Amino acid sequence: LSGHFPYAQGKNYELKKDLRIAREAYCYRAKTPPLIDGKISEPVWKNPVSLLFSPDANPMSIDSVNFYFLYDDKNIYIAAYCKEPKIDSIIAGVTDHDGAVYSEDCMGYFFQPDLKKGLVYQIYFNPLGSVFDQKISMSPEAGFDADRTWNGTYEVKTIKGSDFWSIEVRIPLNQFEFAIKSGQKWGLNFRRKQKRFNSSADWQVPITYDPETYGYLIMK
Repeated sequence: LSGHFPYAQGKNYELKKDLRIAREAYCYRAKTPPLIDGKISEPVWKNPVSLLFSPDANPMSIDSVNFYFLYDDKNIYIAAYCKEPKIDSIIAGVTDHDGAVYSEDCMGYFFQPDLKKGLVYQIYFNPLGSVFDQKISMSPEAGFDADRTWNGTYEVKTIKGSDFWSIEVRIPLNQFEFAIKSGQKWGLNFRRKQKRFNSSADWQVPITYDPETYGYLIMK
């Protein structure tokens, strides 16, 4: 945003300021818990988010991806369908928990359940279903502090087809120490990394640990 403001005859002052755009994604209540089988075939998975951007905020330069979000009283559910015409090009070898999943083909999520706290959960999954996760605390005084000893609990299932891979995950809410209800907002960012293009598709650009740069996940 920029504007010119006159302050004397024939003189103007130019003011420029970046405007933060916070995108919104919807998380739908599941009346019946989805079967975690990696297929994303049940009707409860609806209205995916597919518009993402390259890290430099241009149109994404990797293959298409659809992200889905559901919840119930005890869990949040996430799923993603990743197009990959060259399925044998997928790089996924990490099997250890908290291994370098983020350096392979993967999905990455940043959840901020409580908007009043600078507490973020970073969770990455590769096509094998391996997980890297950590809890990130942020304060104006101390900056960012990443706790890699924090380990979440997940039910994960992935599928690799002839031209895609997909993932479904159940994440129990009690590990976030935060209840969930309709109308609530979480801070959110997410991405897909595709090693064949050595790039990513990001929802809210840029991807950072700072929740002030996130969009919102709205519970419907």
